Amino acid sequence: MARTFRLLAVLGLLFLPLACGSAPTLSYTVGPCQESAWSPSMQNRVEVFARGSDLYLEQDVAYVCCARIALRLESEGNLLKVIETNEGEVCRCMCAYHVSARVSGLARGRYRVQVWGIQYQDIHPLELLGEETVDL
Repeated sequence: MARTFRLLAVLGLLFLPLACGSAPTLSYTVGPCQESAWSPSMQNRVEVFARGSDLYLEQDVAYVCCARIALRLESEGNLLKVIETNEGEVCRCMCAYHVSARVSGLARGRYRVQVWGIQYQDIHPLELLGEETVDL
């Protein structure tokens, strides 16, 4: 009896992630600094769309040219927050960056996607750069 229970407990732990679903994952690329593409009138652009069972983010953003931009995903139910931080430095020159990201491992449903950025220590706080609702 104890052996059967132990076996069932181990099997339950092995298959629990499949039954509960796994956490969504974020993969992304940040293009190089494009100083020639930046101008003082440049508008930041955020576009979120679904393709198949994944969500995609395409973004053009103006930021300091010595930045090293990193993204992370926070998931709270059907609210997905893409948080952008500068892990590099700050400097006086500006440029345009193109960001492409994909969120996979999501269940079908309606998601509110927020893009927050670009934070650098206590100098540049997070601000909402874009928000869209997307159906998968």
